[in-house]
Amino acid sequence: MPALPRVTCDNPDCPYRTHPILLPFPNPPNELPPAWPWPDDHWRAYIVCPGCGQMLQRKKQHIQWAEHDPLAIAAHLANRAWFCMAFDCARIGCGMQMQVYLEMPVSSLSVDILNKIESRTIRGNMVCGHGLSIAAPWGIFRVLGPIPAYSLIGLDHEHDPVSPLQIGDLWPILEIMTLSARNQLLGTVEDIHLDGVMAHVTVRVGNNLVESVITRRSAEEMKLRKGDSVKAVIKSTEVMLLKD
Repeated sequence: MPALPRVTCDNPDCPYRTHPILLPFPNPPNELPPAWPWPDDHWRAYIVCPGCGQMLQRKKQHIQWAEHDPLAIAAHLANRAWFCMAFDCARIGCGMQMQVYLEMPVSSLSVDILNKIESRTIRGNMVCGHGLSIAAPWGIFRVLGPIPAYSLIGLDHEHDPVSPLQIGDLWPILEIMTLSARNQLLGTVEDIHLDGVMAHVTVRVGNNLVESVITRRSAEEMKLRKGDSVKAVIKSTEVMLLKD
């Protein structure tokens, strides 16, 4: 039978105190492995209990692996999926980034995820110690692989010097659904130039060209090709204006 990772809730009154919360893990082993393939010793993540809404900080010692009935797993995966919302703390003077993982109906849209997190049904403190509060920039992702360890994600643009992880680095674990940036221009890849660890991508938007410099790894993992349809996401605070 397939073996999957799981956690439980801390709330003694929650049904998930004893009922396991199954975590995403594609292609699970067919039996309990002799050594756990995930997570590592440095892993931690903030997971929302689907029962009581408690925000649970979980580390390696909280993860249990167990075998499950394959038919029950298939039925569960057909109806439920995991999502992530990354955002900054809205508390004045803080701005620490937070990532929350939650299980929702598989057909959920970005607006459903945002409404759930803003519904005041989620309780607990964020990584900074403050209560849940959301400020831009933020992004919503569909979780395709094991939940990644907490780490700052560059949500503003591809070259956020503070964040060790860029959005493209998380593929294929997290799939972008929505970014808070409003300036998204639909265009076509006109040219790609690879140079060392970087990639220079030229996108045609109507009669204009938009140029982007991203990591070579991101370009390769997105499998960018000339003629591909893409969206150029532009941070509004860095748009320069020229008047003739």
